[in-house]
Amino acid sequence: MKKQFLEMEVSSLRTRTQGVRAKLGDLSTLEGSIRKLGLLNPIIVDADNVVICGNRRFEACRRTGMVRVPVFKVDASVGSTEAYDIEADENLCREPLTAEELARLIQAKRISMHSPLVRWFLRLIAAIARFFKRSKKTG
Repeated sequence: MKKQFLEMEVSSLRTRTQGVRAKLGDLSTLEGSIRKLGLLNPIIVDADNVVICGNRRFEACRRTGMVRVPVFKVDASVGSTEAYDIEADENLCREPLTAEELARLIQAKRISMHSPLVRWFLRLIAAIARFFKRSKKTG
């Protein structure tokens, strides 16, 4: 499959009349993320600029007033087997963060908000805690 990475006008993209996802759901969190960080994952469109996947991102971009968005233009047509494979894989072939991974992410973010000396000290405390936790298991 050929794909081309582009930046396109939001107004030039079209949604298909009937997609697999019946409702877009609450977009407020996604809109907030786009306002803060921009669109992190490109929208996937066919040769006619019809969205194959990324309808939630597309609608959130429109609502936030974005003029241009990153897209992958692919040579699969909406409604084709290949387009359905693309949509399925994009939505199913990702692994959400576990509770433990999310806790580590939150802790890392908290640490990053401190001065370098405080960050070093907090990392030292975490390393000592891990050391004692391991030695407790083996002892």
